[in-house]
Amino acid sequence: MVIVLLAVVFALVVVWRRTPSAPKVQPGNADRSQLDSVAAEAGNIRARAETEATGILERARQEAEQAAQGRREVEEEIRAVKDEVRELRGDLERRETRLADREQRLDEELKRIEDRAQALSARKHDLEHRAAELDRQDADRAKELERVAGLTAEAARAELVATIENQAKRETALKVRDI
Repeated sequence: MVIVLLAVVFALVVVWRRTPSAPKVQPGNADRSQLDSVAAEAGNIRARAETEATGILERARQEAEQAAQGRREVEEEIRAVKDEVRELRGDLERRETRLADREQRLDEELKRIEDRAQALSARKHDLEHRAAELDRQDADRAKELERVAGLTAEAARAELVATIENQAKRETALKVRDI
């Protein structure tokens, strides 16, 4: 827009300078008044052209200033957006780092839990094996006791109960006599 205005001003100046001058004639009264009117008209045209040129130049200066102000505002906005993008990128990188650290900790925790589960499984298997061995040994001892005592487990239990009953009866009878 500024270039167009400058081109118009330049064209006016060129046209004004190329306007043919009135031929120099020896002034007479009639010619003199005509010459004065032409000179006055030329002065008016020149004054209007200068006024228009000044107005065009002022508008061009104002538009150039507005364009420069607009450019500064756009550059400031671009700088603000770049700063915001830089800040967001930094936040994103920090979040990614925290997530990576958290993922690593979770992986390590999962490995520990898997190792512990495996150890507990092995321990459970060992305890089951030991319990089976103890059950077998208990059965073997019971059979050995039955063999040594010459009684089965049921018969030994019945004999023990009978012994306890007889002892309780004797103790009761002794207490009754004492009374």
